[in-house]
Amino acid sequence: MDIVDAIIKKIEAILKDKDFLDKVGADVVFIFKGTTRTGKNVAGQKFQFKDKKKASKRREQVAKYNKTHPTFSKGRANVTITGELVDSITHKVDSNSSAITITVEGDHKGYKNKNGTTGKSVPNKKILKGLGEKGFTILIESEKINEKITKKVKEELRRRLKNKIS
Repeated sequence: MDIVDAIIKKIEAILKDKDFLDKVGADVVFIFKGTTRTGKNVAGQKFQFKDKKKASKRREQVAKYNKTHPTFSKGRANVTITGELVDSITHKVDSNSSAITITVEGDHKGYKNKNGTTGKSVPNKKILKGLGEKGFTILIESEKINEKITKKVKEELRRRLKNKIS
């Protein structure tokens, strides 16, 4: 086996390594969370309220009775009031197929209202689907995210190959 074959085998092993995939997945989740909280999706599309006045009033009402996330703004469409939905973005790794899945998990607690009662919890996946139907597509594939993932993978491959070859 020549040096090229040895390097290819090492790359293949790295790409199936659970720790490697987990690090890449965590980096991607970080990108999704950060981008979403700026009011854009990873494709760079700005989130827009259909009725900004109505949405701002609703967000203000919810914020009055619930603890808000530091990035909350009543007039900014960043899908963050309490931060629970965005915080629930996570990743799963399948090292057999070198796959990383980005998803949301858990339930979003119901909001408290002026009467002091709390609404029902709702699965974050259901909220995500509803937001998508309203044009707030968060977990989408885009050229920008693919470029960022490729950059992260290259950096990590270089680092690991340097350690294994030296």
